[in-house]
Amino acid sequence: MPESFKAALVSYTEAAPGLEPKDRAHLQRWSDDDRADEEWQTIDRAAHEHGFLIPPNVFIREILAIRRVTAAIACRGKYRDRYRTYAEKMDEVAQFLREPHPAGMPPTLPESEELARMLENAAGVFRMEVDPSRDVPGVVKVTRESARVPSSRIR
Repeated sequence: MPESFKAALVSYTEAAPGLEPKDRAHLQRWSDDDRADEEWQTIDRAAHEHGFLIPPNVFIREILAIRRVTAAIACRGKYRDRYRTYAEKMDEVAQFLREPHPAGMPPTLPESEELARMLENAAGVFRMEVDPSRDVPGVVKVTRESARVPSSRIR
């Protein structure tokens, strides 16, 4: 086990040759920060107080994974119009597949209902991917606009 968190950062970097350059740069900046060991001790102590053991390499790996998720969330606005347009097209095709044949003939595509359902599901995923708000009841609600907190509630 490394003596310090900075040593754990160096060890992690050396043991993971497939790291992306952005992740390597992040680990280097983290290692260069004089507060790294002190902050890790705070995190480690809090984990122990709650009955958790978080090895430094697991913490580092999770932070790098979170960086990728936050980067994806940050750029979703760039794709918002495109994803919504394609979701709308998927819904239109699904609706078309459900329409009866104009001449009363059996459907050309016997699996049309299943395909329509799959397209609607895909459209929902595309919309959710670029939705500017997230609402997980009882857990978190995130929107592009933060609610103003009355000054009387700030303590």
